[in-house]
Amino acid sequence: MILEIVKTLLPSILVLILLYSVIQITIGVDRVLVYKALILGILAVLPALIFMKILGLIIIITIPINLPFLFFKLLSAINEEGFKYIAIKQFKDIPNRPVISLFVGGGFSLCETLYLTIENYNYSLIRSFTALPLHIITALLLSKSLSRKRYFVLSLFIHLFYNLTLFKIYN
Repeated sequence: MILEIVKTLLPSILVLILLYSVIQITIGVDRVLVYKALILGILAVLPALIFMKILGLIIIITIPINLPFLFFKLLSAINEEGFKYIAIKQFKDIPNRPVISLFVGGGFSLCETLYLTIENYNYSLIRSFTALPLHIITALLLSKSLSRKRYFVLSLFIHLFYNLTLFKIYN
């Protein structure tokens, strides 16, 4: 299991290190802000996960019919993008906010991939190469959404498309 976790997280960690190195060489960014962004991204997974578990239980208990699968995938996208948005909003006055938001998305991706790999090995290989780009792209859009709200909706649709595509591959 440890080897599976390492194999799953290593590509994302290496890409984040490479991105950080390129950003440092080209524009430079405060290392403390990068660490803070990574940590906030990682921490954003916990309330997102708790919220979805509680919401799932409430829906199962209170609604007698099965809701469409698409509805749950949409809720998942709204939930994850919402908590990433809250983390990114902490950096709204930072000049390099898009760069910093990239690391919020990276931290979120690492933690979510770790959790999902422990929960279900089937997704680990595909997630090791797809989750980081997804969360980086949506985090960049969320950063832009602080000034233009329509980018939040775009990040939701991208995340929803990813969720549905990944589900189709494995089921």
